[in-house]
Amino acid sequence: MAAPSFIDEKEVAFSYLLQGSRNKQWSDTTATNSVINLTNLSAGEYILKVKAFFPSTTYSPSEFSYAFEVTPPWWQTWWFISSVVILLADFLFFLYGYRVRQALKLERLRQKISTDLHDDIGSTLSSISILSDLASKEKDQNQTGTMMQEIKYNSVSLMEKMDDIVWSINPQNDSIENLMIRIKRFASKLLEAKEIDYTIDIDSSINKVKLNMEARQHIYLIMKEAINNQVKYSNCSSSYIGVNYEHNLLKIEISDNGKGFNQNNFRPGNGIISMKKRAEAVGGEIKIMTEPGQGTKILLQTKIK
Repeated sequence: MAAPSFIDEKEVAFSYLLQGSRNKQWSDTTATNSVINLTNLSAGEYILKVKAFFPSTTYSPSEFSYAFEVTPPWWQTWWFISSVVILLADFLFFLYGYRVRQALKLERLRQKISTDLHDDIGSTLSSISILSDLASKEKDQNQTGTMMQEIKYNSVSLMEKMDDIVWSINPQNDSIENLMIRIKRFASKLLEAKEIDYTIDIDSSINKVKLNMEARQHIYLIMKEAINNQVKYSNCSSSYIGVNYEHNLLKIEISDNGKGFNQNNFRPGNGIISMKKRAEAVGGEIKIMTEPGQGTKILLQTKIK
């Protein structure tokens, strides 16, 4: 601070008042003319008033005012605070949506397991119960033996279905590689029992590719149904199972050199209808190519992200 004086200018004294700050009083009069430290001021509008007192009474005190504004740092600006609030709201909304989706996913899983247990396991247990009751009352030994064989078959089927459900919901089996290991075991057991020559060609590209529980179960049951149909109805002597994964596209081929059939005169059973529905459920497409005497080829393609 400085003030012109023609009479002993060193005796000029100063006092200041900073309007807008906490201090509402004028400062003590001092001859020091150093710059006032304003570095600790918070954001806002201020008016700096300074009075100069001269040594001679000839001159009345002189007052000077200077208005200025201290702008806030960027992290205290309205646009930054608004952005943080919006981002926080988006994050909370996303977190809520994620938890809702997980809850719905868990509910669908429970519903699916409940439906599987009711439809497959329940009906099989009911059949076993009925057959057991009939066998206990049947006097014909041959008829009793037939019923016991049916009970045995249903019991084995029941164990397989339970094993499929337990396997499908186990998170440790969430890779295509684990799926194909299980398919290999299933296919080799059936094909060898029927003395069918077979080739299982699974490309190493599938290694470490993950599958969610629903996709894993749908793909497994499609392949299982196709192999079952091949063994039961094709009368083939040779079978081929090929699996390839490229550019997020999973390609599966199950073919044979069996009798084939005429698709124009063929009425698809529950197995083929179920295969097509399962393919749609995983966003895939299934094609059945066959001609009488030309064998059958089933192709499944689906995207795996």
